[in-house]
Amino acid sequence: MNANVTPIEKAHYLTEQFMYALNLRDWEKAKNCAIYLCHNNVRETLDVDKIKFWKSVVAEIEKL
Repeated sequence: MNANVTPIEKAHYLTEQFMYALNLRDWEKAKNCAIYLCHNNVRETLDVDKIKFWKSVVAEIEKL
């Protein structure tokens, strides 16, 4: 996790990567994939700051 990246930037980046890198045509499907990835990152860490970051990324993705 880069300390200079905001949750909003990370949310846009992840969703766009799923949309374009995996050639998904559906924006909602790309958002769901990005949310799934964030939840996996939360499950795999014990660091409270990282958990807070990934939870805020999920919240931002849901706003997109």
